[in-house]
Amino acid sequence: MKRPSISIRHILSHTLAGALRFWPDRRGAVAAFVAIGIVPTVGFVGLSTDAARGYMVKTKLHQALDAAALAGGRAMLEPDRDADILQFFSANFPDGYLGATVNGPNIDADETEGLLTLSASADIPTSFMQVLGFQDITVSAQTVVHRAVRGMELALIMDNTGSMRGGGKMDAMKSAAHDLIDILYGEEETVNDFWVSLVPYAATVNVGGAHTAWLAAYDPGDYLPPLWEGATNYATDDFASFNNLPFQALQPNLGAQPDINPGDWQPLTAIGWKGCVEARTAPFDQADTLPTTQPFVHQYWSTTIPVYTPQTGDNDWDWANINEANGAQNNGLGPNLGCGPSITPLVAEKTTVRDAIDEMQPWHRGGTMANLGLAWGWRVLSPTWQGLWGGATPSELPLDYDTPLMDKVAIMLTDGVNQWYDWPTGLPNNPDADYTAYGRVSEGRLGTVNGGAATTEINNRMLAVCNSMKTEGVIIFAITFQLGNAATQDLYRNCATSPAHYFNSPSNDELQDVFHEIGNELTNLRLAQ
Repeated sequence: MKRPSISIRHILSHTLAGALRFWPDRRGAVAAFVAIGIVPTVGFVGLSTDAARGYMVKTKLHQALDAAALAGGRAMLEPDRDADILQFFSANFPDGYLGATVNGPNIDADETEGLLTLSASADIPTSFMQVLGFQDITVSAQTVVHRAVRGMELALIMDNTGSMRGGGKMDAMKSAAHDLIDILYGEEETVNDFWVSLVPYAATVNVGGAHTAWLAAYDPGDYLPPLWEGATNYATDDFASFNNLPFQALQPNLGAQPDINPGDWQPLTAIGWKGCVEARTAPFDQADTLPTTQPFVHQYWSTTIPVYTPQTGDNDWDWANINEANGAQNNGLGPNLGCGPSITPLVAEKTTVRDAIDEMQPWHRGGTMANLGLAWGWRVLSPTWQGLWGGATPSELPLDYDTPLMDKVAIMLTDGVNQWYDWPTGLPNNPDADYTAYGRVSEGRLGTVNGGAATTEINNRMLAVCNSMKTEGVIIFAITFQLGNAATQDLYRNCATSPAHYFNSPSNDELQDVFHEIGNELTNLRLAQ
């Protein structure tokens, strides 16, 4: 049989009423008065002690529920949510605290509305108030957490280079990105004041073929390869006899070729510009400057057929053999070689973001120019570009940096170092390597024709973009994926908002954990009650 118990409020009112009944009673003897009055006196003496213990337990109960509710809210959609709640509750309300017996916590979750309600009660045995017939004090508490995504513009800047094909890395990245989106959207298709952009990058970035207004005027002559029409260098072997005629392969003499008339060539636009652009000259490749001030240039990879004939070039395409499909991998040919999927600018719809994630593939050739991916990640978040993206992006986006209760966040991932890739089957060889958004190494667009120095310059420019974004208040999460290069890890660690915003994930499974952790951190929780 349960011992009689009562709440603290009931104790106060009941005891006070009893005391008032004794106060005016002067009809008995003094001894009787003292004898009868000693019981409530003892009760009054014990009231302060037992009530204080009750309030201490109630306060502790509230604190434990708050901690447990916040933990559960972060893991609202996780299978181990309830286990997390119990763990945090127990850690903050030890067993037997002040002799209390706890009932709960009781968990009521509404995943659709993002509401989590926790309640619990505790029975505390009394010390002195038992003389008044109160064996226990019962206290209760309740906490309601509203799981809400803080207003946010989020850019996912994802590595789509060819190295992502191996070891299931591309599939792991896409799966982790899907999980992140599911955490942030929950069961909803849209969330108030929440937009997401996806920026795939390789050795260049595809800004979208519709954005021709951002480009400098197109001159077909800028993309014509040297045209060899038969002129050769002379032979250098001057020995000859009847039995040993001079025989030497004659190399094309490009310097002796006739002038080229661009009108004699089919324009490259005839096969379509996919949307990739070359890097602007410094410092504009590191800035969010508008294209009206410094326009971009089409990236077209000219055919290498006449350049290295009779040897094989690294992109020997003609109008009949173009194959820019992703499945061709390193053997692809064409002016858009290595150009991946286009940027998805800020959109509100969960389905649109998920579809864009599904379209990502590893694109071969060129190399890795993560600094350009990050720069375009900044441009999709920068209010300087407000109203330029068009399509499904509202004209008021990106919002101003100082918009109240709004965050701008970039998540940057790579699986490799910044570098030029050199396809070994065709010329040119290292250090010149493939054509990228910075052209070839030998062109010196980065201020050097040395491959190692060029990589150092790319890293420096990437760090400059990181610092510019952080100065504007953009939160940067940086992830190195199955990457053991210590210098690159340091680069991304320094790029992140803080060391706590940097993650090194050497396995596919750990990448899932990283995206879960970031998703939960981006989920802002507020106490509703």
